[in-house]
Amino acid sequence: MVAPLNFSASQEEISSPAVRLNWSLAAGAEGYRIYRAQSPYGPFSLLDTVKETGYLDYPLCFHKSYYYYAVSVDNFGGESEPTQVISVFLQDGLLVKVSADEIDSFQIVWSNQSGASCYSVYRSFQYAGAYELIGSTDETHLVDEGLCLDTTYYYKVISNTGLEGIGAGKTGNVSLTVSVRQSDRTSIQLEWSSVSNAAEYRIYRSAFPGNYRLIAVTAKNNQTYTDIGLSPNTAYWYQVISSNGASGTTSGKTDSNAIALEIVPASNTSLFLSWNAVGAEQCYSLYRAQQDEAGSFVARQTQTTYLDDCLLPNTAYRYWIVAEDGSIGEGSGTTGQGEFRIQYENLRGAQQFNPTSYRENSPSIVLTDPSPITGFQFSGWYTQLTGGQPVTIIPQGSSGDMILFARWVPNHAVRTISYFGNDAGGPSAEWVPFPASVPDGVYYELSNAVPTRRGYQFTGWNTEAGGNGVWYRPGQRLDSVGADLQLYAQWILCSSGGFSCGCWPNSYGCL
Repeated sequence: MVAPLNFSASQEEISSPAVRLNWSLAAGAEGYRIYRAQSPYGPFSLLDTVKETGYLDYPLCFHKSYYYYAVSVDNFGGESEPTQVISVFLQDGLLVKVSADEIDSFQIVWSNQSGASCYSVYRSFQYAGAYELIGSTDETHLVDEGLCLDTTYYYKVISNTGLEGIGAGKTGNVSLTVSVRQSDRTSIQLEWSSVSNAAEYRIYRSAFPGNYRLIAVTAKNNQTYTDIGLSPNTAYWYQVISSNGASGTTSGKTDSNAIALEIVPASNTSLFLSWNAVGAEQCYSLYRAQQDEAGSFVARQTQTTYLDDCLLPNTAYRYWIVAEDGSIGEGSGTTGQGEFRIQYENLRGAQQFNPTSYRENSPSIVLTDPSPITGFQFSGWYTQLTGGQPVTIIPQGSSGDMILFARWVPNHAVRTISYFGNDAGGPSAEWVPFPASVPDGVYYELSNAVPTRRGYQFTGWNTEAGGNGVWYRPGQRLDSVGADLQLYAQWILCSSGGFSCGCWPNSYGCL
C-alpha cells in the first residue's frame, strides 16, 4: 500500500480562513488519514479519516502557517508511509494578488466575496504605513499605472462589507549604468545610460557608500555631469536616480593613493583587518557594509589593524578605509561558518555512528543505524520520542541544532506447530493440516480440520506417535506457545470385532 499521491494544499478562496487538501487515489487504500501541525517538526495531530480524495480544514486563523501530511489506511487500520509535509500560509481576509502588468504598473486581483457589491483599493509604500485610496470598483481587479521603478508597493482591498486583504508587488528595475568618463585632481565627470519616460536625473555624492547628498539635477536629454571643486587624492561615490526610480552607482577618485586592505576571518563572528600605512601620523576611518546595504561608520584610529567583532556567522562583509589625505582602500571578507549540534537519544545502550555536528555547507548526511540491542529491532530515527517525522537524511543547507530519537520494536521468537498423519504401514491419512508459525507468547487455536484414513477412526492429536504424550483435540485453544510443537494423529481400527464407528470417547467417525 502506497502513500496518497499528488498531495497538495491551498488556501480556500472564501471569507473564512480554510485550507483545501487534495490527493490522488492510492492503490490498496481503503481510506486516508490527515494530520496537521503548526510547525514543520510537529507535533502532528490526527484531523480526520476519510474515504474521499479531498478534505476542507476549517475554521483556522488568518496570517498563520499550517503543516499537513497524509497516509493511506488499509482494512485493518494499518497506515502507509506518510507523504511529504506541505505547508500553507493563510493570508488575511480577501486573497489579494499583485502581478506586473507593465514595468511601471500592476494588475491587482482579489477573491470575490459573497454579498459584496463594491471594493475600495488603497496603496502604501509600507505594510503598516498610511494607505491612500486609488480607486473603487464593483469588479475584482484594478490596474495601477505610472509607478516608480524598482519600488515595492502594498495594496489593501476592502469590501463594502468590511472584509479586507493585503498584497504587495515590486515594479521592474530598468538598468541605469553609471560610469566615470574622466577625472583629474579636482573634478570627476560622470555619464550614464538614458531611461525611458524619465523626466530628469538627480545626482548624489558621498564620501563613502551610503548617506548620499544631492548635488545636481539634469534634464532628461542630458546624461553627463562634471563634479568640480573636489579635493585632490580623494575618493567619491556617486548615485544617479531617474525621476521614475531607475538608479545606478559608481565611484571615482582624484589622484588617490591606494591602501592595500587585507581581511581574514578571526572566528565565526569576527574579522581581522590590516592595511599599509600611507603616511606618518595618518588617521584612518573604517566603514562596513553587509551585502548590498549602505556603508556605516565603524571606527576611526591611527593603528593599521582592527578586529571587527560581534558579526553574523558565515556572512560576507565589505569594508572601506579612508585616510585623512583621501587615500582609500577596500576589500571584503566572510566570517566563519557556525557549527550545529546533532543529539541522539533513546539509544538504550546501543552505539551510534553518525556525525554529532554539521555546518550549512556540509555534504548531506545519510543517517546509519545504531548497533543492535538484544530483544529489539531498530526501526528508524525520528524527530520525537513518539510520533514525529522519520529522518533518513540531513540535506546540505540545513541549519540549527537538532535532536533525533532512535525508535525500537521488540523481537518475538516464532514457534512452529507441525501435524503428522502417523499412517506408516497402512492407508495414507488425508486432510492433515499444514504446519503453522506462531509468535512466541501469543495464544493459538489448533486447526479445526479432522484428518481421515480409510478403515480407521481419528481419536485426536498426541505429542508422541504412540499416544503416550499429551493429548490435544482439533480447534483447542493454546494460551501460549513457548516451543515448537509436533502433533501426531491417533487412530483406532474400524473392524467387525465389536467396535463400531463412534463408539470411542474421542472418535470422529471412520470411512
